[in-house]
Amino acid sequence: MTTVYFEYCRTIADRIANMKPAEFFDTLKDGGFRSVYGFSEETAHHIVMTSESRGFKRFEVYADTLFMDFDNQKEAAEKTIKTLRKLGVKFDVYTSGGRSVHLHIPHKPMWSKHLPHTHNVVASKISDKFDPTLYRHNSIFRLDCSVHSKSGNVKKLIRSFDGRLLTFSIVEKEEFDSSVISDGNIPFDYLLNRMLTNMTIVSEGNRHNTLFSLGLDLIDYGFSDETCLELLQAINSNFQDPKPESEVVRAFKGSCDYRR
Repeated sequence: MTTVYFEYCRTIADRIANMKPAEFFDTLKDGGFRSVYGFSEETAHHIVMTSESRGFKRFEVYADTLFMDFDNQKEAAEKTIKTLRKLGVKFDVYTSGGRSVHLHIPHKPMWSKHLPHTHNVVASKISDKFDPTLYRHNSIFRLDCSVHSKSGNVKKLIRSFDGRLLTFSIVEKEEFDSSVISDGNIPFDYLLNRMLTNMTIVSEGNRHNTLFSLGLDLIDYGFSDETCLELLQAINSNFQDPKPESEVVRAFKGSCDYRR
């Protein structure tokens, strides 16, 4: 059986690529943060050696739970809970200790480099308002019993619903076609089309998070700030209700601050 490793940190500020085997979390009592996705021993070693988990989209990751985060969106969370109950699936409801409601929805153990994208697609079919930034190879989430830094309250289980495991198939994220790349450059129109094709329907409440997440992707691909911002502006213009240009700039600045 493959040993699964997750990144662990006590606080976000303490994040230093500290990898722990899955069994470490079975007895953890004082919370902290854990990576959403697990890694093989080889990939975990790479992360430790480079002290980061950026650029690891080419590696397979592991998950047995779909996490959904509703930040200050209790109405959307309750609507999603009703949807899940109608589906008859097993899931737990947590309060984050702050403004968020977290849903933990177990599914069969899966390995795939496309798993974060698949989770985003599945979540978008369950709800139209959630935080999509969880669905990245290097995302982390708050563990049970963690103390919220602002409110002083702890993340705790508030409801559990029994049922079957959530089932779905892997959805492969369309990769760049190497035949269109010339001298390392990807045509703007091709890149924009690929991003729009891979993007799920964006509700009004998810526009900022979507732009922030796409900004991280573009930075990881190595594009210049000018190209990143131009692409985000073009994507924003395709939203049903586009955000002001200044808000797109603010979202990308957040991506830069987070990544760099």
